[in-house]
Amino acid sequence: MYFCSWYQKITAKERNMKRKEIITNIRNRCNDMMNILSVYSDTLSGVTEDPLRYQLAVELLDKNAAEIRQHINGLRGYRFSTYAATKLSADAKKPIEASEVANQSTPFFQSRVVITGMLSSFPEREQLAMLLRKYGADINTSISGKTNIVIMGVGAGPSKIKKISEYQEKGHDIRVIHEEELLEILKEYEMK
Repeated sequence: MYFCSWYQKITAKERNMKRKEIITNIRNRCNDMMNILSVYSDTLSGVTEDPLRYQLAVELLDKNAAEIRQHINGLRGYRFSTYAATKLSADAKKPIEASEVANQSTPFFQSRVVITGMLSSFPEREQLAMLLRKYGADINTSISGKTNIVIMGVGAGPSKIKKISEYQEKGHDIRVIHEEELLEILKEYEMK
């Protein structure tokens, strides 16, 4: 699980920088390929016969294509690591009995909670889900008419944001809590 350990070691800002760097590298390699095609167009199209020049052009294109494939795999790894960090186990989604709840006065007690987006204080969504579960939250992965609270981090899915609005327009009381407010709540109720 190389990508998971890489993902855990860097902040959300660094992850975004890493993704931008990968995309910039792909763009640069594509520009290099366009330049090669421009410089060697006569040779590649067969207008001029120069086997060494043709071989050089093909090798340069192949080298750049290999680098592009490597960068694309980096993006795939980024996507995999993001998925791994946001996936919840069955245990995290299983509510506990009210009698087992550490503090029943928190806003999360007997509330259906959905976590979306990336939270820098909780790079692993599982960690936050288990904490909220300990305080009586029923953790869900999708928003419905029964959702009470949505913890919203950076890069929350547009479909989830749309669903929140739709349910709120229908009169459902869904409270949206952003990371800063979440940290204040955790501190206020001494949730650890």
